[in-house]
Amino acid sequence: MTFQDIRLEVSYKSVVILRILLSLTFIVAYLCHFFNIEKNVSKIENNEIKFTRKQFGSLEIGVILSGTVILIDGIFLIIGYKSQISAWKLIAVLIPITLTIQV
Repeated sequence: MTFQDIRLEVSYKSVVILRILLSLTFIVAYLCHFFNIEKNVSKIENNEIKFTRKQFGSLEIGVILSGTVILIDGIFLIIGYKSQISAWKLIAVLIPITLTIQV
């Protein structure tokens, strides 16, 4: 038996539950971005990767814009509207966030 012969069936209900939980993660992340703008800006300023400070312009606007993208695409994921595009946009936003805030 090869890998291609194995078929995994997943119920629609479990896909919906996973989509809701994943979307709620991003919606909560938006709330953290929106209510802790100063904290996120200070994390970026104290980051060891120095080139990221000047690349994105105003840090406050960058934090607000990234939070807005996270919120909109999180809502798009939860309702299933353009979910693949939303997922790629979230990946594109999360990579710079990981480099500037989480590192």
